[in-house]
Amino acid sequence: MGNLKTDIQQVFNVLNQEKLCSGYYKNISNNICSIEKLKLNINDVPRGTRPNVKMLCVILTINFQFDKNGISPDKYNFCFEVSAYNGKEKHKASWHFDYDTTSSSEYIHPFFHLTYGGNLMDDIDLGKTVLFPAPRIAYLPMDFVLGIDFILSNFMNIDRYNNILAKKEYKAAVKNSQERLWKPYIQTIANHWDKRISLPPNYFKSTELIPTLL
Repeated sequence: MGNLKTDIQQVFNVLNQEKLCSGYYKNISNNICSIEKLKLNINDVPRGTRPNVKMLCVILTINFQFDKNGISPDKYNFCFEVSAYNGKEKHKASWHFDYDTTSSSEYIHPFFHLTYGGNLMDDIDLGKTVLFPAPRIAYLPMDFVLGIDFILSNFMNIDRYNNILAKKEYKAAVKNSQERLWKPYIQTIANHWDKRISLPPNYFKSTELIPTLL
């Protein structure tokens, strides 16, 4: 699996070679990583970005602790802010990855989740946000049933959603669609590491589902 500290340093070496990064604080041990305000200058602006900008500045703050049991939820933070200029006007967007095991949330709360916006955008005029066609986050496939459940589970109070989920006919429909669509998807990805897991017939390759798999 490799040594975490070595792997991170290797990535920093490449970033420095390519002259991509600057202005950061770094503290890395074998199990702990703390990187504050790592600045990445990117000239390749995704097509379809609005407004029309020439260069992006991505600032990352990453803190996590990792051991044989996985990532520690109370020591995990990964957020990135993207700034771009249209003339003299600064535009901004931000995302953060959360590892949050809170059980008292009013809404569905996956332990690992991506959130757009957050505290980094609290102080900006919404007319100065920048809109991207990225990131494109791999997600489980949807049909009508799973699409409706996705909307309800994310935008409806968790108590009301659970009342709907408790209805036998609704729960059965969601479970059946998960079996049809999610099971082959997850089996294909799992097979990437464990060939004992049977692949569904005539399905996609794992790297077609998550192109960054190695």
